[in-house]
Amino acid sequence: MIKIKKNYSTPKDQELEELYEQLENNALHLETMQIAGLFKVLRDKKEEEGNLTVSKIAQWEITFFFYDSCPIGNLEYKEKIPWDRYEEKQFTYLMERQKTVKNKMLKAHYSHILWLSPKKEIEFARDAVDSYLWLSEYYSNNQETGLKFITLTILNVIINAYRISFQIKYKTEEAKCVLISLVKDYKQNDESVAVIKLKLIELMIQDRKNFTNTDLDGVDQFCESYSVVLSKKAKFILAIDILEIGKKVSSILKRCSINWVGMIATCYENLMQNHKKKNTNLALDFCESAIRNYRDAGDEEKVKELEKQFTQLKKQQKFMEIAPPFSKKTKQDYLDGIEMYEKDCRTVAERLVKEKSSEEIINILIYDKSFVPKLDEVEHITVQDMKKRIFSQLLPVHLIDRQGHKAEIFHTKEEKKKFELLRNYRVELKMRYVFLNEVIIAALKNEKLNFTVLEKYLKNYSWLGKSLPRTYANDHIIEFNWLSLLTPSLKSYFEHTTKCLEDNSFNPNYVLCIDSLILKIEGIIRDLCKFSNISTTYIPRNRDVVMEKDIHHLFREEELKGIINADDLFFFKFVLIEKGGYNLRHNVAHSLLLPNDYSLYFMNLLFLILLKLA
Repeated sequence: MIKIKKNYSTPKDQELEELYEQLENNALHLETMQIAGLFKVLRDKKEEEGNLTVSKIAQWEITFFFYDSCPIGNLEYKEKIPWDRYEEKQFTYLMERQKTVKNKMLKAHYSHILWLSPKKEIEFARDAVDSYLWLSEYYSNNQETGLKFITLTILNVIINAYRISFQIKYKTEEAKCVLISLVKDYKQNDESVAVIKLKLIELMIQDRKNFTNTDLDGVDQFCESYSVVLSKKAKFILAIDILEIGKKVSSILKRCSINWVGMIATCYENLMQNHKKKNTNLALDFCESAIRNYRDAGDEEKVKELEKQFTQLKKQQKFMEIAPPFSKKTKQDYLDGIEMYEKDCRTVAERLVKEKSSEEIINILIYDKSFVPKLDEVEHITVQDMKKRIFSQLLPVHLIDRQGHKAEIFHTKEEKKKFELLRNYRVELKMRYVFLNEVIIAALKNEKLNFTVLEKYLKNYSWLGKSLPRTYANDHIIEFNWLSLLTPSLKSYFEHTTKCLEDNSFNPNYVLCIDSLILKIEGIIRDLCKFSNISTTYIPRNRDVVMEKDIHHLFREEELKGIINADDLFFFKFVLIEKGGYNLRHNVAHSLLLPNDYSLYFMNLLFLILLKLA
């Protein structure tokens, strides 16, 4: 039995009583925000009259109804209700209202809020279940209620009845039967009803422990037949959703008579055809999904047909080019600023090279933190940017490579943060590269850096210049040093760069340097792992063979973080393997770089990586 404390009683006020009566008669046909609006009008009027007691009650009621952005208290909003702001009098008033109201919508609403609150009692939950069950029947049989969101209302009252009933083990079978009945027996076949059924079927699959195969029997046929209806209306997205659910139900029931994957593939193909002329990027996305599903369905003829169409669509693909919003004046200011920054970097670099020896310059390139972005600073900038651009986080981000392929998709908040981080990192790296380039150029001009100087340094101070034993089968040992493998690419790098500085008409060629150095860097990282007792091999699942880990696997080794600091490690990954970075290892291995990609910019970054690994 619920006991209401007697330290508060609702004051008598004619207009408040009239509003109570109005709600008793009409609440079934009002949205919760409309009810909150009625109490807002009363609150404002009573404030003007100076009747603060009734004004406060009206404010309480606004709070009760305002916290549901969906009609009828939704369990998802439990965490959003700030219970610590509720006064004791407010709870007492709420319990009094819950006890006295007769309207089932109001009873459900007040009972549900109290069940979620610190004042929860089993009686509140039972009243909520009874009211929701009544409402589910009422709204299902009376769709013309005037409610704007009638579909959502029906969905919420049924789900709330079901969830609370199973929480307290009260009328569970009745709640379950109402849910199943709406899925199987509700004959209205408009799209809003299909959405309700879809959500309820998803709930049945999610809560499998509460439903038997008999409960699900016939659901797969509904999904199949209604997807056909939707496809005829060209509602292919909703049809795909229903087919995906039907596929899950058939899997649970162990039935394979319906070709779900083939039907899904057909929907994606239709979507592709519909978007060919309107949006090539979307058409490509749908085409890719259709190919994947046709392949899963074993329809190779369709796969070949659509692969040809995919190739044609890629040729038509266009990307938006966003120009900076510069006026002539601001653009010139921006360019002047960049020019000034480059000039400052050049001045510092020339002074540094003039004052330092060759050995000291190489040490600066290895150990100074000015050349690589600080990861924590880029992360801070990223977090601040994301706070300013909330709406950009609502949709998934697709990373398209230069071949027009979808290389990566960022769905979750963390994934989108990674995307923004990579974008900010690229900007920061390019700014820091200016100083790196000026130091290297100044050192070359002053003959304080060349192959001979570097060779001497590596032989004296680096493990790359030392002879290393490599053991093969039958204890066969071969000694080698990395410097001998690096010499051709490094010699070419210094020769071409120096000649370019001496002759402006000379066009340097870094193809040999970059192709060779990238692959050697992977081997150097592998040896670094071996020396640190990090395993560089693995046994694939279900295969009795031993394989070498590639650079992606090696960079994922947790122990590597104890050898290479976080800033350098992220720099290595960004340049070599990150899809949202430069991904040079992949692009070189698959011959995806064009002649103009073999630039001094990439060569200098690889040279810096090599020095840091040394």
